[in-house]
Amino acid sequence: MGRHTGFLLCLAMLSMVVAGQFGMALTAVDPLGNSAGRHELLSVSVDEQSSAAADVNRGSQRFRTIHVAPNSLLVITSLDTTGSPHMFHLRSERTAVPPGDSARNALLSGANNDGTMRVAAIDDARDLVDSPRSTQRKPRPATIADSGRETASFDLENSPQKVVGRRFIAPRYGNNSVSDVMVAGSLLAEDSNVAIYLDQSLPDELKVALRSRSSILSPGLVSQLVKGVSEHLGPIHDLDQDGRLSVLITELDCQSDNESVPVLGCVRPSDFMGTDSNAAEMADIVYLDHRLPSGNDLIALLSHELAHASVYCRLRDRVVKQKQPIEIPEWLHEGIAHYVERQFAEDTSVFLERREQFYQTPHRFPVCSSPLVSSRSDRRGGSRAAVARFLEFGIRREPLRQALLDAENLETLLASCLRDDLQTLLPAWSLLEAEDIYWTTDGQVPELNFDCSITQEVLGTAFTVVKSGAYPVRLEVSCEDDSEWTALTVAISESPKSTELSMTRSVE
Repeated sequence: MGRHTGFLLCLAMLSMVVAGQFGMALTAVDPLGNSAGRHELLSVSVDEQSSAAADVNRGSQRFRTIHVAPNSLLVITSLDTTGSPHMFHLRSERTAVPPGDSARNALLSGANNDGTMRVAAIDDARDLVDSPRSTQRKPRPATIADSGRETASFDLENSPQKVVGRRFIAPRYGNNSVSDVMVAGSLLAEDSNVAIYLDQSLPDELKVALRSRSSILSPGLVSQLVKGVSEHLGPIHDLDQDGRLSVLITELDCQSDNESVPVLGCVRPSDFMGTDSNAAEMADIVYLDHRLPSGNDLIALLSHELAHASVYCRLRDRVVKQKQPIEIPEWLHEGIAHYVERQFAEDTSVFLERREQFYQTPHRFPVCSSPLVSSRSDRRGGSRAAVARFLEFGIRREPLRQALLDAENLETLLASCLRDDLQTLLPAWSLLEAEDIYWTTDGQVPELNFDCSITQEVLGTAFTVVKSGAYPVRLEVSCEDDSEWTALTVAISESPKSTELSMTRSVE
């Protein structure tokens, strides 16, 4: 009897060991316990510096060793949404490729409890771009055949009064500040929804030239774009109760720095939301610089500024409905305006310049840019291209109006606007951008030679990209702080793969 008892005890212990091994195997297949997640999760061993092994288990992001296959791109993306700078050090040496690593696109996304790294296959990253949800768009307003006959979805009931002149407080953008100037505006063109005024303080010869070009900027064109933008973000309110939206052509851009991006249009938050001192003087006004672009660039400029106006009206609606105020950071406000702009216009000359700046030095231009870190020129330059392209990749296709009204805070607003969280979307988006950068910039991506060192400052939510040569590379990556970041590798394709979303012109 005792012999049988000992045998049964041994059998029970053996069963526990087998069950434990089986459980560990399941964890290795899916360390998060997800049977059918959006990303395929695997567990692979990553050599960590011995001094950092304890830190890895505590979630430290400082040290990682990455095996990069031949002819691959490595993308390091900071996940710090404050836009703060982070210093990375890369040191490479020739090595053999670990079994199973050479053909895998891998996202190093963090550490498991046992010190190994979680690796998410990102084969579906491009599917996020090509999926029907990502590329379908709502029907666009009809092409303008006779702009003077178009009507806008301006929420008005009364007919406008005939006004031939009006006074404005016009903004003036200098190199480092914005000033206000009282000017008189004369009526240049009008319809039932839009009145366009000309700043009378402009030189006479310039006013004559602008009057001769009045057909380029017609009230019908503005009305049609008001209607289209309202479908995305909601109506623009008649805050000054004059029956229509006002547009003033003036001198906005007074910058003497030729390197700065020109200011060709603006709306003022105080006009749409009021302040403690001028709550009774709110007005629905769009200001345009007299250096008016034409064609596609003009459509982009108008839809961009109208998008800003509509967002301010939604924030005003929150006040009227006595909802908790929400602070929308500059990067998101501009990102939404650029996203809406690009629903109506193809790439403009200004946007292409911004994208080129972004592609030359992507580590300088974060999606979540901060005025405390990035210069005004950088925030209005390459970072605008970065956030616009990121939102095209990650935004939900539903109208954003309700999200702006219902969000309790910035976190819930982002959850409503984006198809996933920033920590998931940013690395996948960075990978696709890195592929475009490799193919569109001649020699801009540095190569990981043997026994070389690279030091790179990367701003939060920006990324840097390097490439490997004909041989595998063992790469030691260290960050000087504990901020979160990911490293993404992908084999270089034999030909360019466009990551541009298809854009449909709404207005000709």
